[in-house]
Amino acid sequence: MIHIVICDNKELEKIINKKRTMLLRGYSKRRIPHSRIFINDELYFVNKKENISYYHAIVSNAESLQKLNNEDINNIFDKYNDKLDLTNEEKTKWGKKCICLIEFKSLEKIDGINIPKYTSLEDWLMYESLEDIKKSI
Repeated sequence: MIHIVICDNKELEKIINKKRTMLLRGYSKRRIPHSRIFINDELYFVNKKENISYYHAIVSNAESLQKLNNEDINNIFDKYNDKLDLTNEEKTKWGKKCICLIEFKSLEKIDGINIPKYTSLEDWLMYESLEDIKKSI
């Protein structure tokens, strides 16, 4: 599976500089990628102001959690802080009842891959293959 990870400037910079080796997505209810991301899936990172991905990685671990309370969420933040490198603002944004943790490896710079247009509310897209991405452009 191919995952397009839509990041703001700060998050993408942390990923590129390898300060962040795990992604966190949290929502009040289940949304993608929750329960739909697996080891060896591919990640393409894109700045939310662009439609081109210049970085690629492979999922090395994925965990989907739900029905979390504030104590559970804070324990997750503490446990994975060295991999997540979250600001207080990000903790507030992603600290929700349903959390997906995605650890990745083999981050590499790639030739740009065009990504289909997406709405400003989206932060994650999924495709079966790169060909499917090209078809939807």
